[in-house]
Amino acid sequence: TLVNTPLVPSNDTLTNLLDAYVPAGNSVLIFNGAGYTTFIKDEFDSTWNGGNTPLPNGKGYFIRNLSTTPFTVTYVGDVPTGNITNALAPGYNLVGSKVPQAGFVEDLGIAPGLGDSVLKYRNGGFVTYINDEFDNTWSGAGADANKGPSVAVGEGFFYRNLANTATWVRNFTIP
Repeated sequence: TLVNTPLVPSNDTLTNLLDAYVPAGNSVLIFNGAGYTTFIKDEFDSTWNGGNTPLPNGKGYFIRNLSTTPFTVTYVGDVPTGNITNALAPGYNLVGSKVPQAGFVEDLGIAPGLGDSVLKYRNGGFVTYINDEFDNTWSGAGADANKGPSVAVGEGFFYRNLANTATWVRNFTIP
């Protein structure tokens, strides 16, 4: 499952955020720009290798459930307000909304560049949505042509900053 930390916790370490929810034997994969760094919750002593690794607000990561039983992760923290920036480097970024709100990516503050794309993980593969480089409209199953694909609260996704012009800045107040 591709998720993100949708709140600002008092302690954003892997152990603090996930230890109470993720059973032993499962893992977290963090995108490092070229591949993934894997953290496993040991089956013998139930500790994480790299347990002090931060999982900051707005950054995405995979939680790999190898068991046959689903589990739920509950995030606790503050809702960020004011002028909020989620940096989008050139190339692929594994991100999620910094506020706990579902919506289309442009409604959540992404200003895409031409040719940029969003990749959402579904059923063991990726579904791709592309901001057309000729007419600046989004394509892909279920995408709004003007606002892009929708994302859920706490959902992580890849943003490909192909044009290297995309920004994600949002001024957010709690309604």
